[in-house]
Amino acid sequence: MANKQFSVLSWNVEHFGRGKNKDQKEARVTRVADKIKSLDPDVMAIYEVEGKELFSEFSKKFNGYSFFITEGRQSQEILVGVRGTINAFVTQKTEFKAGNPFLRPGTLVSLTFNTEVYSILFLHLKSMPVPYGWGLRDHMWGKVKKLKKALNKIVTNPKYIVLGDLNTMGMNYTFGDKDISGEEEIERMEKLVKSKSYNMRLLSKDQPNTFFNGTNGTYPPANLDHVFATNSVQIMQNNNGTDVSVLGWPQEQDKDHWINEFSDHAILYFEVAK
Repeated sequence: MANKQFSVLSWNVEHFGRGKNKDQKEARVTRVADKIKSLDPDVMAIYEVEGKELFSEFSKKFNGYSFFITEGRQSQEILVGVRGTINAFVTQKTEFKAGNPFLRPGTLVSLTFNTEVYSILFLHLKSMPVPYGWGLRDHMWGKVKKLKKALNKIVTNPKYIVLGDLNTMGMNYTFGDKDISGEEEIERMEKLVKSKSYNMRLLSKDQPNTFFNGTNGTYPPANLDHVFATNSVQIMQNNNGTDVSVLGWPQEQDKDHWINEFSDHAILYFEVAK
């Protein structure tokens, strides 16, 4: 049986709840920190946050971790934390803003174990089902490929992982009949990354959906958060025989309560094998 090299957690916490007052937000930050702490990840990425919201609580809860947060004119930042025992190099990838100062950059985390390097790209792609949003997501996948080509020049068969809230919601074509469903967008991405340019695969999850904004919400459950990895990356399967555990509201009887307490996005958690 393979041994764990490191574990990864990815979670969109949705600004810790829009419309919440200061005390409610602080309480939610504490709950989120406690939930992450219970899973004990080696690497974590939290989306839609601000440093001032997190600094005090995460400094107390995650002693021994180093943190990096994106910066720019966007209001939705990505916080990355890495356990201090791991050699990590973190880079903000502004090309994923696609020339728009208000879009989110990507965050590339390079982890080194002896001579082995893992390149982990955390992304929060554009959330729009119209052609503009679809086009931006497609454009950003071109950037994913370009980065993979750059890694190919450094090492043979690089260990490359791409994950996050990829917002695979499809496209509604105005005044036309060429709509694309979220499932079709995922199928397209899965087919795309199997090409030689990427040499990647979509990791399996133990739940079909990762997003749900409640029984009184606007949208039905959706599959928006994903993990892709090159074939050179070995993933340890969970108890359900899949690669990635989807944790949170999918396991709860009272889903609305969990969503209100934490986020309408579930947690992605997986372990990379040596």
